[in-house]
Amino acid sequence: MRLKPGWSTAGIFLLLALAGISGTALPGGGPPGWPLRFASEVILVDLQDDEMTVLGEYTFRNDGPEPIERSVHYPFFLDDRHPFPLLIASDGRPLKAASHGVIWTMSLQGNHSLTVPVQFSQRGLDGSWVYILTSTRNWQMPLERADFVIRYPRDWGELEVSYPADRIFHGSESTEYVFARTDFMPDRDLVIRRLDVDAPSPVPGAMSPWSCSPS
Repeated sequence: MRLKPGWSTAGIFLLLALAGISGTALPGGGPPGWPLRFASEVILVDLQDDEMTVLGEYTFRNDGPEPIERSVHYPFFLDDRHPFPLLIASDGRPLKAASHGVIWTMSLQGNHSLTVPVQFSQRGLDGSWVYILTSTRNWQMPLERADFVIRYPRDWGELEVSYPADRIFHGSESTEYVFARTDFMPDRDLVIRRLDVDAPSPVPGAMSPWSCSPS
């Protein structure tokens, strides 16, 4: 599949190097009053054959007056049925391989927002796919808004999805499964499974984002 420039997707958590805690990976976006916020995401999941292509836009906001530069770790769900992504792309910023994901550096001026596009393609060898959402908890604040579209071939019939649809659109060749959330603190990852494939369900958490220790 040809990927759209400027799109991205996936769960994200921040690695903060704060004064006195240099190099320490903190479990949240920062201490109370920390100005950097993961504000929203727009995610398109496109399914073809055994491949999931995720195209997303992640918006970050610096509510403080001072500029911030931090490393961001973008994790992937990995197990023996969900190998490391075939393709990972962003908006030209350098990406560094890390434990169960990639890292990039984000610079954000005071009282500004930044939207980061990320794209990746990953195979689901058992007719299932997992997109990590629960890493949002690491920011200790909910997303203001999250929008999701899952597009798949119409002849697949119905999918099993871990979040209910707000709307389902049936086209001549594809179906779109659409849902949106506001004030969204995910309690589970986005798990998708074909019902026309005889395979076991995925096991969310086989590679938990909390266990990542990027190098």
